[in-house]
Amino acid sequence: MNEYRLTHPESENYCLLSSGFGLKRYQNAAGWIDYWLGDHLIFSPRKNHYTTVSFPEKLHSHEYYELLIPRKGDVGFVADNQYISPSPGTLIVFHPNCIHTGRLLSDSNYERYVLLFDAEAFNLFGENLSPLSFLYNDAVCVELPPNMVDTLDQELQTITAILSDEYADSALLAYSHISRLLCLVNRHATISHRAVQTIPHNILKIKQYIDEHYLLLNTTTEVSEHFYYRREHVSRLFKEYFNTNLSDYLTSLKVIHSQKMLREGESVTNACFQSGFRNMSTFLSAFRKHTNMNPSAFRKISIPSDFRNKC
Repeated sequence: MNEYRLTHPESENYCLLSSGFGLKRYQNAAGWIDYWLGDHLIFSPRKNHYTTVSFPEKLHSHEYYELLIPRKGDVGFVADNQYISPSPGTLIVFHPNCIHTGRLLSDSNYERYVLLFDAEAFNLFGENLSPLSFLYNDAVCVELPPNMVDTLDQELQTITAILSDEYADSALLAYSHISRLLCLVNRHATISHRAVQTIPHNILKIKQYIDEHYLLLNTTTEVSEHFYYRREHVSRLFKEYFNTNLSDYLTSLKVIHSQKMLREGESVTNACFQSGFRNMSTFLSAFRKHTNMNPSAFRKISIPSDFRNKC
């Protein structure tokens, strides 16, 4: 979870509001507050008004789980090769390394609750007790029955109220209610097939081609020529569904691959050239844009110090 704080898009404006008794409160430039319960769990109620032009989210991935609970807003979600249209009572789980993004369909107030956690967040009694709903390998959309939606909202409001109070037991009490919320999902939610749509075949083929060959691809022209399309046409189709242009997606895959290598202890030079970048300056620029930090700093926080000293 340390990567989230250090690679946060607005990390320079990611301000610590208070800290104590196992709870830290950070506020970012967009105005929402992230409540850190220890080092492995973040609860964040978020509300913003966006236009289709100002909506900031792009395709991305991370090393932790994300439970997203949309409440308001004309927003759809792309996760790997799925398109998800949420409805009341819908919850979406993005697994580590799942490439995903939101997609604002019209100007609207986007309200959601976000729960971020890693594998250690629920290591109670010496074993991982995270709910079964989170154990699927792919991104999953689950849905509560209508009679349980009010209960879900009450739990979310209760957790927010607890974390807003600065009491010595706020973190512990909030953790208990978060556990209760996850048990509610685990017991009563079912996988929602009606919320998941298939991405059009021609667009999916373009994405799959890039996913399979990004280490060898240098330009988007190579992609368009493979499909006998004009480059502008391919990029427009791609952005319509994935909220990013073709060039940025290709670069993001290379950066994500380099992040994986850096976590495994590879040198910055190896991570650069083995991820498909042709020179170091392009790699450094792309990495900073994608992660808000340089590769050497990322490597330093991503691998244990004892392993780092051996490299």
